Parts: sequence; C-alpha cells; structure tokens
Amino acid sequence: MDIKSQLDLKSMIRSLCKAGLSQEAIALAVEVNQSTISRILSGKYQNSNFKLAMGIHMLYLQHCQSIPGTSSVYNAL
Repeated sequence: MDIKSQLDLKSMIRSLCKAGLSQEAIALAVEVNQSTISRILSGKYQNSNFKLAMGIHMLYLQHCQSIPGTSSVYNAL
C-alpha cells in the first residue's frame, strides 16, 4: 500500500471516529481485528489489501458523507 493510500485510509478512519464509531466498530464492519485499524492510524500497516481499503471507503461513504467537513478528505491530501 503506498503512502497516499495509507493517508486516505487514515483520514477516513479518523472521520469515522469523529462521527462516533469506535475502532472496534470500524473493525467489525470491515471484518478485521481492531489492531489492524490501530496500525493504519499509526502508519504501521504495510499490507496491500483491496478488500480492506474498499470496506473502509464504503463505511466512510455511509457514515460521513453528510457530515460537514468530512467529504473533502481527498482534497486535503
């Protein structure tokens, strides 16, 4: 996974957390361990996993698109 992809996932997870989801809830929704979400947030996640990236992206779209300031996550990069 390249650095820009990591930043996108990290930004989406941060937005999901701001929307009220816990790391555990995010992990359950995308079918990974909470430690995987934690590693993405810390920048220590190095695996390339399309299913995980798409799961986080879909969860982000479901929960954050209508929250002011979160839909521009890609523009901030």
